[in-house]
This record gives sequence, C-alpha cells and structure tokens, in this order.
Amino acid sequence: VVRDQPYMDWLKDKHCVACVVEMHQRRGWFLQRGAEPSHTAKNNGRSSKGPDSSCIPLCHQHHAEMDGRAGTKIVTKAQFAAKYRLDLAAIAAAHYAEFKGEK
Repeated sequence: VVRDQPYMDWLKDKHCVACVVEMHQRRGWFLQRGAEPSHTAKNNGRSSKGPDSSCIPLCHQHHAEMDGRAGTKIVTKAQFAAKYRLDLAAIAAAHYAEFKGEK
C-alpha cells in the first residue's frame, strides 16, 4: 500500500466534498475548509487502509459518517456515496491528479 504524506497534507487545505454537495442543496450551508484526508478504497484486512491516492477531503463530521461512526444509518462507503451522489473513486483520482500536476 502506497503512502504519500505530502498528498495527505495537501488535502487538509481543501474543501469537504460532501459539504460542497450540501452547500448546493441548501442555502447558507457552511463550506468547511481544513479537511481530513479520508480513505475511500476498501481496507485490505488487518485494519489496514487503502492507498493514500484513494483519499478525498472530508470534514470531521462527514468523515465519521462515511466510516459509519456518526450514529447515522450510513454504515458503508457505498451508502455514503449514494447519499451525496459522489463517485468516490473519480473524486479521489481527480484530486490526486491535481496534486501531481496532471490536471
């Protein structure tokens, strides 16, 4: 599994992608900056995470929701993606490409 600390640090200054969706759905929704890098790839067992290139920026609340820790009905990344109509893999790929200067 590939780790990329500079990318993880870069993500921390981005907007939460779920907050962006909510901002467009509701007026006055606060757009949070200062995100937590959140792994979107499936864990490969033994409490390990996917590659850092699979991370997207999420605020603490949305990160907890995506990971099933927020006390909501969301218990899988697929449910989180469906709720916010997000293509997690595509968003992660776009952010990683932007970081690498490929955009």
